[in-house]
Amino acid sequence: MGLLTQGDTLLSWADTKKNAAFVRQLGVQQFIAAFKRGVQRKEDPFKWGDELEFCLLTVNTDKETAQLSLLGPSILALLEKKEHEDPNFPSSWTPEYARYMIEATPSKPYGSSLSEIMVVEENMKIRWQQLRDILLESGEASTFPLTLSVFPRMGCPGFTSPEYEPRPKTSVMKSLFYPDEVVVQPEEQKRFMAVTENLHLRRKDKHSINVPVFKDTNTPTPFREVFPPESGIAALQDHIYMDCIAFGPGCSCIQVTCQAPDIDEARYLYDQFLVLGPLLLALTAGSPIYRGYLANVDCRWDVIANAVDDRTPGERGLEPPESNELFIPKSRWATAECYIANDAYNDTYVPNDPEVFQQLKDGGVDDLLARHISYLFIRDPLILFSSDLHQDPNEDTGLFENILTSNWQSLRFKPPKPEIDAGWRVEVRTMDHHITPSEDAAIAVFVMLLARMIMTLKPSLYIPMSKVDENMRQVQKVGALHHGKFFFCRNLFPEEPSSPAPSAHYSECELMDANTIFNGKDGFPGLLALLKEYLECHAADVDPTAKAYTMKVMKFISMKASGELMTTAAWIRQFVLSHPEYKRDSKVTEKINYDLIMKMKLMAEGHLVCPELTGDLILP
Repeated sequence: MGLLTQGDTLLSWADTKKNAAFVRQLGVQQFIAAFKRGVQRKEDPFKWGDELEFCLLTVNTDKETAQLSLLGPSILALLEKKEHEDPNFPSSWTPEYARYMIEATPSKPYGSSLSEIMVVEENMKIRWQQLRDILLESGEASTFPLTLSVFPRMGCPGFTSPEYEPRPKTSVMKSLFYPDEVVVQPEEQKRFMAVTENLHLRRKDKHSINVPVFKDTNTPTPFREVFPPESGIAALQDHIYMDCIAFGPGCSCIQVTCQAPDIDEARYLYDQFLVLGPLLLALTAGSPIYRGYLANVDCRWDVIANAVDDRTPGERGLEPPESNELFIPKSRWATAECYIANDAYNDTYVPNDPEVFQQLKDGGVDDLLARHISYLFIRDPLILFSSDLHQDPNEDTGLFENILTSNWQSLRFKPPKPEIDAGWRVEVRTMDHHITPSEDAAIAVFVMLLARMIMTLKPSLYIPMSKVDENMRQVQKVGALHHGKFFFCRNLFPEEPSSPAPSAHYSECELMDANTIFNGKDGFPGLLALLKEYLECHAADVDPTAKAYTMKVMKFISMKASGELMTTAAWIRQFVLSHPEYKRDSKVTEKINYDLIMKMKLMAEGHLVCPELTGDLILP
């Protein structure tokens, strides 16, 4: 869920809101100081890393049920103890939003050697095994980790162990489906319930998430669930209804961060991944079930966007804005709002705080980067501790990071942090999880290779920003990877600078299917051909084993894009549709859910291979 702060005395929402202007001013000063220090950095080595968000599952084999286990905080404490005691511990562990979630990263970044890719899959498997071993040592033999983007029955009665009853009239979230007790509690970690409550208070009305239901032959038409009228629900017909913040950050994903040599390279890399982000989501689509129903989408993206949307009615354009409000077209969780290295393709409305923009300009930040940072700062801080108000404007970065990490965009542009020897970095945040460590490692390595290729060959992937937003809408549709079309740049290496006229940019991109974008067609080379060119240029830096693994990863991506391999979402959907208990009514029952989770467990453990999903990436 991002950094956010963990300090001493937690401020109330009223006091947090009261100090928002001060936080903006000091946070911007901190960014300016970091910018001035960081702009001097040159030739930082390439480093990169990944973040996995594990879910803990527990099963009852007699009752044939699978639930989310709320042992996360206690298991995390044991992992942190081991990490603290062992300087060579290969992983690092941090809390996540819900008590069934734990985040894990490598203990240190991967380096610049291409041969180092061989440790990525091994490290992911080690993290999985460390978590499993701690559970076994704790006597929890029926509990195990999975990299699961969305638990299929999240929000159904009894979806956690232990079970809690929702309290729609008295709880913080006022949810019909999701008990407050599932979120990490204040005595375990102060921030998560505070962020939850403050998102709710800032919005000024109840959250509503409506996902179109998959209409099968026995699905009622119209599909409409019955809810208590006093609950103030806003369920739409033919949609699966969810009603609180937790349905968003209660999902999981994989993220990859890459360090560039300097600020200019990082900005260029950011822009190229802004285009690639929706396509990476299409490749990894893995979220076709919500609240026990098959959905007519394959990804979790808009679910989270709606769940954490704290814009007021005025900011959403539903009511006339108040005197201090802006119209804000996007949720905190959304595609990034603009390019930061090339302004020619920014064709969408980007609100910003004029005072923050001018403060950045006066501090030496150029217009384009100032627009991006000032856009981040139109958001209020979601949580503050008393000590935050005494940070140093030149040495600390906490208030800037408070704002940065509560903007959950498709990308994150990260300034240097000298205390951890980190330079300018780009965090890629769009991907759904896969079932196995091998698949997650493949997508992480693929993102890393794309980053290195982009900074070496310098392709120009720019398309109008409005087309990036349209791509993000399209990739969430059922089967989008294999049946959809997406805007993409036709000429990856233009000989002359593009015309500043917007009409010219629209003619430079066209609708392509994923197979063409990744594998090429009719003279268009495709991204994988560029990767091969990059690798050929660096063949001397790659040992034969690493080269063979790289080819295996690229074949996996190629077969995903061509339709020879299924997406995780398609595989899950097919599993449900072919289950003997499925009644063609869109419902994912306890038994179907149990069988699905048990099959995923076998796959994650390496005891079962599904070649229709993984191809040659995992051999029987």
